[in-house]
Amino acid sequence: MEQNGIIEKTLEVFKKCEVKTFPIDCIKIITGLDIPLYKYSDLPEAKINKCLQVSDDAFTLQGVIFYNDKFPHTERQRFSLMHEVGHIILNHEGESSDNEKEADLFASNILAPRSVIWHLHFNSVKDICETFDVSCMAANRILADYKIFPLWEHKNLHKNIRDWFFPYTHATTKNTTKKESDYYDNDSDFLNVHRFVVGEEYIFSNTEYYHLHGSVF
Repeated sequence: MEQNGIIEKTLEVFKKCEVKTFPIDCIKIITGLDIPLYKYSDLPEAKINKCLQVSDDAFTLQGVIFYNDKFPHTERQRFSLMHEVGHIILNHEGESSDNEKEADLFASNILAPRSVIWHLHFNSVKDICETFDVSCMAANRILADYKIFPLWEHKNLHKNIRDWFFPYTHATTKNTTKKESDYYDNDSDFLNVHRFVVGEEYIFSNTEYYHLHGSVF
């Protein structure tokens, strides 16, 4: 599946599960999608040992997600849970490197939507870790991806995601993060923030320069 198709799936999940805040509640999403979910600790000891042989944090078997509720690294487990949801949502069959990449892309974007990062003007790993409850390793990858992420492509999709969390009545809602007052809705702001994140010497491409005179979203 193309990248924009995977990202569109994240918006469908946000709406179906009524996700409005960050960090997202992974368990709420799984139950909201009616995906069977089992804790390792609820299983007989023999099955727990078998589960641990498969994965120390989470895995999917025939559309059922099993997860280690005693796993010490919660940020990593959150990513793993959404990775497994990705496999199910994207109707993956069998194991392949493409399926793994798609599930990773789904997990990364449902945990930390790039249009939300843009909206909040985040430019540090610390911001991403604290807001989205992801590991430093994941946050580094998310930030690196954000720096080259073409939000102006499929801009209606990204606008819809941004507006889902930050509607135009954002000033009166409490269902957003602490930086909701930082709201810019034109492409000049977006591209200048993009340049700030990448570096002051960043040179706009012709396409980006064109978008300085239109609307990113």
